[in-house]
Amino acid sequence: MQKKQGVPKAYENSAFLKSPNARAIRVLCELAEPEHRFRRHKVKNTIVFFGSARATSRDQDNPSPACLTRYYDDAVQLAKRLTEWSSTIKPTQRRFTICSGGG
Repeated sequence: MQKKQGVPKAYENSAFLKSPNARAIRVLCELAEPEHRFRRHKVKNTIVFFGSARATSRDQDNPSPACLTRYYDDAVQLAKRLTEWSSTIKPTQRRFTICSGGG
């Protein structure tokens, strides 16, 4: 079966892929593409810290309210401890990859 002249396949149709009708496909790509990247870099397990761009460390000039500063500093400490712990399990390969999700 031949492709009709001038009608691209759906996966090559940029206008369609950017349209509201293809939102589900774009969402699926947001899940599939990072998974592909993780496999390529041999990342098996991740711990992601999500927070607020308004939260800052006590060390910064304009600290956020005390309650947010405490959580920010606690998250930094926990990420550091998890990173150190994960590299002691198998020094040539980290058990977890720690990353932040924002601000």
